[in-house]
Amino acid sequence: AAAILLVLGCVGVPASVLAIWTHNQVTQTDRFVATVSPVIEDPAVQSALTNRITTEVLTYVDVQQLANDAIDALAAQGVRPELVDRLHDLTGPLVSGVTNLVHGKVQQLVASPQFIAAWNRALQVAHDQANAVLSGESSSIAIKNGMVVLDLNPFIEAAKQQLVASGFTAAAKIPDVHPTIDLAPASGLIRAQTAYQMLDTVAAWLPWLTLLLLAAGVYLARRRRRALLGVGLGVVAGMLVLAVALLVGRAMLVNAVPEQGVAAAAATYDILVRFLRIALRTLAVLGLVIALGAYLVGPAAGAVQIRAALDRGIRALRPAR
Repeated sequence: AAAILLVLGCVGVPASVLAIWTHNQVTQTDRFVATVSPVIEDPAVQSALTNRITTEVLTYVDVQQLANDAIDALAAQGVRPELVDRLHDLTGPLVSGVTNLVHGKVQQLVASPQFIAAWNRALQVAHDQANAVLSGESSSIAIKNGMVVLDLNPFIEAAKQQLVASGFTAAAKIPDVHPTIDLAPASGLIRAQTAYQMLDTVAAWLPWLTLLLLAAGVYLARRRRRALLGVGLGVVAGMLVLAVALLVGRAMLVNAVPEQGVAAAAATYDILVRFLRIALRTLAVLGLVIALGAYLVGPAAGAVQIRAALDRGIRALRPAR
């Protein structure tokens, strides 16, 4: 019985760490923002974001076409053909220069304190909304006829206020209406809310159950010192398994993204799990301390020699009488 309880307790340690970390990220907005906020400050992420925004901007602003159109307009006004050809030859460097200009401006924007502040506000709002939906506290999300529907009333009210403020006073006559649009089948939201509630329960009770299992296992063991040694080593082993799992997850993420996004994806992953890594390192050290303490008080020859050496060292440090 003691062995079974100790094994279950040691398995529960990494499970508890993972459950608490996940629960904090999912249910606590402040914890989530504190975890995700540094992502935008990472140079690899900023570089990837700058490249993507620059590409999107230049997709809708065809500098090459604009330059050619301008040169063709000059040609239509009677500019000499040889001058028009020379101008066409300059469109390549012009496009390159504009691209570099846009990239530089976007890079300054992404690295600015204003952009980081906007990122943090967006994280907080998005997490609050997701939390409200998953906990069933959102008044805008409801279930009708097997579908998750979104009540458009808050958005209509916001639009009405904006229109009235801009001078379109006729918008004030819009009545208090509640049209809805279908978002998704209700089964998906129900499963997500069930998982949310289950996670809340698991994170609250699993750590205490784990401690109870370990304490009961040590209490019931015939050799409690050896059982305590096993607990320490079991905790260390559980943390090593969790660390390996994090490394495997990181490798899977890196392999799943395009080559140009590898650095940003790896940096983002490392930032997101940094608190989890701190927790597993702390518990691994605690496990080693417990195991070492249980070993040193035992009858093993090595433990006896270490205790004797420590005793001699302490006696040597005492002042002579």
